[in-house]
Amino acid sequence: MMSEQSNLTDARRAYERGEYQTFLAGLRDAVETIVNEVISQDLDREQFSVSARVKAPESFARKAAATGADGNAKYIRPLGSVHDQVALRVRVLHEGQIGRVADLLQADPRLTVEERQNKSAVHPERRSFGYGGVHLLIRPVDIPQVCPDHDLGRIERLEIQIRTHAQHAWAEIEHDVRYKAHDRLDPEVSRDLDRAAALLETADMILARLVSSIDAAQVAAPPVDPPAPELSGPFAQATQDALFEISSALPALLQRSFPGTRPATSASLEWIARAAVGMGMDGPAAIEELLSRAPIEALHDVFAAAGQRERSALRRLDDILLWQFEEAYVEQAEEGVEGTWEKYSAGRPGILRWRLERMREAGLC
Repeated sequence: MMSEQSNLTDARRAYERGEYQTFLAGLRDAVETIVNEVISQDLDREQFSVSARVKAPESFARKAAATGADGNAKYIRPLGSVHDQVALRVRVLHEGQIGRVADLLQADPRLTVEERQNKSAVHPERRSFGYGGVHLLIRPVDIPQVCPDHDLGRIERLEIQIRTHAQHAWAEIEHDVRYKAHDRLDPEVSRDLDRAAALLETADMILARLVSSIDAAQVAAPPVDPPAPELSGPFAQATQDALFEISSALPALLQRSFPGTRPATSASLEWIARAAVGMGMDGPAAIEELLSRAPIEALHDVFAAAGQRERSALRRLDDILLWQFEEAYVEQAEEGVEGTWEKYSAGRPGILRWRLERMREAGLC
């Protein structure tokens, strides 16, 4: 017992050292800058916010002293094992943006993601409501400040939490209530927390559906006599007819192939049509033939294992095109698919390479 207490005291002293706190602050600032840069490739600043902090010494000491179910110390080397010494929170408008942001961060070469945790995944299985969102655990990035050497370890992973504003509000309130209750929470208060979680989850779901409905309505009601899209650059050899036919057939084809998934936006449909034509696909029949022989369930399992369970119909078609064309599809992304998703184009090749690597690890390519 004395040894454990001495270890905790030494860990807190090491944590409070000025050099170590300077290192953690530099780490916080560097990762916050990267996260803002990456997300702003795809979302407008009004659609997300990023906050970052270094864990207060008192909070670190409480967590370092935590015990497991068996009563033994949970953290033998707290400086290496407590992963939220530096933590970032990304807040987005609705749950449909959570996976998108996680994909962008996971694909950036400056961030090495070692674990992706979907905190919402356990609730349907347990028929419960509660904390949601996605957590990424990443390795520390390179910064000018050198981490001080000592035999107690050092921070090994940082935490990035991605939540909706509603999830964040519930988590903050729930944390305060449980912390003040000191594990003696009144059953009625606990039930109220469950009610609030259910209401906020419902609100998030409705907001995501509203966004999808608006986008789907734009696809279902195109303008009268739209001008045929112009192709240029690397896509000059593709025919206007093929692009128009694929664009027109995709909404129904995706709904039929992937029922129950989120519908694609009009911009996304145009982009995936251009990507397919750029790969030499000459009409809807070519896409249907590809879907008929693609390992759809195996691809789904690969990304579900990586924490990406909720994937839109368009994302699934994108995975299938990547499975079919591999490096050629990545190279097309590097050249750029003309006319859509300008902010996304900078991060897309990295995302595709990460996904292609997962497919190859699973033996699908």
